[in-house]
Amino acid sequence: MGGEVRLIAAVLAVLAMVPALAVVAAVLSGGRANVYVVLLGALDGWLVPILGVAGLLAVISRYWWLLACVVVVLGASLFVAPPWPTGGGRGPPEGSGPPVGSGPPPDGGVPLRVMALNLEFGRADAPAVVAAVRRARPDVLALCELTPDSVSRLDAAGLATLLPYSLAFPQPTSAGTGLWSATPLARATRLPTLHFEAVRATVHPAGRPAVTFFAVHPAPPQWRADFLADYRVLRAVLGSALDSGEPTVVAGDLNAAPANGPLRRVLDLGLTDTAMATRWRWQALTWPADRWFPPVLRIDHVLVSTQIVPRGIDTIHIPGTDHRAVVAELALTAEG
Repeated sequence: MGGEVRLIAAVLAVLAMVPALAVVAAVLSGGRANVYVVLLGALDGWLVPILGVAGLLAVISRYWWLLACVVVVLGASLFVAPPWPTGGGRGPPEGSGPPVGSGPPPDGGVPLRVMALNLEFGRADAPAVVAAVRRARPDVLALCELTPDSVSRLDAAGLATLLPYSLAFPQPTSAGTGLWSATPLARATRLPTLHFEAVRATVHPAGRPAVTFFAVHPAPPQWRADFLADYRVLRAVLGSALDSGEPTVVAGDLNAAPANGPLRRVLDLGLTDTAMATRWRWQALTWPADRWFPPVLRIDHVLVSTQIVPRGIDTIHIPGTDHRAVVAELALTAEG
């Protein structure tokens, strides 16, 4: 009986290690090949938990060569996708970051709160969205997959009373995008060169410096040509905005995880992913949010420029959509 248990444990360890190897390979590939490679790379947050189980099974099996293989794969995964908060290249912050809304901003910085949500073809429950906005009190809200009907329902639920300033480009299906703010929007414009609608505006939150906001929704990776084209456009547009030196925030459903090459190249411009800076990779996952199991990917993001310090991020379940809302707690530094 003991031999059978050892054999079963060894087989299960191998079965756990093989997909982990595939995820590592997908991360190393840069996510350019096809949708399956992108989705595999987006599972990077599960590498350490899966390999931890594989290691335990290898110990039970007492096949030490198998344990050595698991350790090697674990080392590779730690190298290509560190699970701890990395700060998006800014260096690991102390601890894992405070929960959203806790504590004062550091070094005299002024607080800024951003919320982003994909409404899934506009079907998200409008009163629930507005209730979440009322609880989270964001300064700025970015909505993707915004439809004309969802705009009407959000207005009826009272969104405009909480965030009275907006720039919205609703579309009948998944292409609509909008930006809502507690303070007036300046230099508000539509970015016409992306597959889905995208919005850019400058916000002057009360008592804070001007911040440039982008609400974006690149094409999904299954539309490979559009996905890669949208990320090339984003790199060009965001690179120009960052060169201006103005504090910048990018929020929305980016249809990619930080381990995917296209999003990594956007971060390389000098942006930080708030979740990467404050959470472990298996935390704050956002999709899919309408299944019997919890979300497994993090594809909804709030990215910030170097003048903005990420302080924490939280996710909120909203009925009617397959995405969780993200709420990022930020602080504008003195140089911002």
